[in-house]
Amino acid sequence: MQSLKSLIGWLTNSHPLARINRVPVLSFLVLILAFGFIETARYSDHDLIKTIGVDAAPSVVLAQNIKSGVGRMFEDLNTELDAKPGENYDLVKDFDATKVLVAANLTEAAHNITYTDDADHLYPSEPQGELGPVNRLQEGWAQFLMLAAKARVFHENGDAAVLSTARDINTVVNEVLLPSADALSGVNDAHLQDKYASRVHHLIVGLGAAGVGIIFVLFMLYVQGILLTRTFKRGLNPFFAAATGLAFIFFAYCGYAFINANEDLYIAGTAAYPSVKVLTQTRADLLQAKAEASLWLLDRPNADQHQKAFDAYIDKIGKFGRGQTADTINAIATHGYVKGGLGWSATTDGGPLKPDVLSGEIADELNNVTFPGELEGATKTVKVYADFLALDKQVRSLELQGQHAKAITLLAGGNPGQGNYLFDQLIDEKAKNGTLGSTYQINLAQQNAAIQRGFADIDNLEWLTPAILFLIQLLVFGGTLFVRSATSPERAVARWRALSKA
Repeated sequence: MQSLKSLIGWLTNSHPLARINRVPVLSFLVLILAFGFIETARYSDHDLIKTIGVDAAPSVVLAQNIKSGVGRMFEDLNTELDAKPGENYDLVKDFDATKVLVAANLTEAAHNITYTDDADHLYPSEPQGELGPVNRLQEGWAQFLMLAAKARVFHENGDAAVLSTARDINTVVNEVLLPSADALSGVNDAHLQDKYASRVHHLIVGLGAAGVGIIFVLFMLYVQGILLTRTFKRGLNPFFAAATGLAFIFFAYCGYAFINANEDLYIAGTAAYPSVKVLTQTRADLLQAKAEASLWLLDRPNADQHQKAFDAYIDKIGKFGRGQTADTINAIATHGYVKGGLGWSATTDGGPLKPDVLSGEIADELNNVTFPGELEGATKTVKVYADFLALDKQVRSLELQGQHAKAITLLAGGNPGQGNYLFDQLIDEKAKNGTLGSTYQINLAQQNAAIQRGFADIDNLEWLTPAILFLIQLLVFGGTLFVRSATSPERAVARWRALSKA
């Protein structure tokens, strides 16, 4: 009780020197509070930026790349098995080249495991987080390669078992590899969305630090004002002035850094990442659709099954509304955006395309256009996609007319006007044709740039905050000593008493 009375007495003592003696203690408490705000916001932003740029988003892309690679290999294999042995060596080379890429993606996915449990039930179907999908992908991949090698041997020997083996491969692809890749993508996306939901809260905490900084600056101005009164009759205290100026600059920088980090997080998480995710999904689904088209030609007894699978993929990728064409859809999309500082801004909430015009993944991308060049790439994708659908109808028409060889050539040919050539234009893997791949690269580049800027915005605060706050406190302490050493206590007390009686 005595200690509490002593503390209250120390705090309420209105003696001029007692008031000055309290300054370094009070400044220390305020700076500690500011440090807590800054460090909390900095750590939270760093963790969120890392989640998007290092942990989750890259794994989402890896999962979709695995799906794309498997789809491409399966389509190559189906076409190879549907022709005479040795006729399609280019497909064999493409199969082997893609195999190397898929194996590398699987290895990278295994090395980038971050989430190993789902205690928060963000993705309940995978209680082990990424571990389950990655393990199943590895097992399914081994089965896929074994069955592919087996099918090639049957094909070389003219063994009818090649068809049943192709069906077994289809089962592994659709029941193991694709669901596992989707689960890997889903786990990471769920964690990313959960973290990203706190973005605005992080900004509020960061601005709270700036608010504490304003309180500190006002406090120091008040202290300086005391020194300018008749009690002390002192001029500007250089230490207190330096502490006040440094605090103002530093806390203004903190506010600026957190606002910039929030903007970069918005670019990465709202403008770029949804497009990166949907475009990689679109590419993977297009390759799976083409694999189903090739399997429709190979496995005629189960043609209806493969037709339904193909149609399901097409509905997922992009379903044209009644009476809509690529030109009408692109006209609506183009008129739904205006050029802004960043690139494009939609004139209506949710984007210009309604489900009765175009639905599916391509529509999702067209409704999330932001960056320069993105609208052009997305609309060109719609045009080439429509050409691919038209070519698919020609392939099926030829097959139903009994022209099997022509159907295969039209679907798998690499010359202009043939399937592989047109499909390469559509998925645009090397980002040269201004369609899907180019649009993806635009968003990926913007996402990566925003992530790098986000790290740069706040990482300096990790060492700058304790250093600057410590320096500010030293200046405050030095200012206090300066006042005490330059002021006669007796004269200060005498002036204070005289003013008190006045």
